[in-house]
Amino acid sequence: MSSDMLDAVEAKFDTIISNPPFHEGLETRYSPTESLLRNVPSHLTMGGQLIIVANSFLRYPPIIKDSLGQCDTLAKTRRFAVYQAYKIQ
Repeated sequence: MSSDMLDAVEAKFDTIISNPPFHEGLETRYSPTESLLRNVPSHLTMGGQLIIVANSFLRYPPIIKDSLGQCDTLAKTRRFAVYQAYKIQ
């Protein structure tokens, strides 16, 4: 089964780890990852965690906070960041 991120996936996971793409060839596309981040609560078990690695300039923390209520930065350089959040509600 193919899926655009987790759109066609009905399962729930304790942990989702991703380095989500934002390029498709030369084209830049933010919407697949933003959709993943908005819908991630429906794919996490209670207490489940999301960990993503992304380019530092991408505005993912506010989307993660809107979805899961919090977003921690585990590591960050000028180029990359590692974000973590838990499903607590």
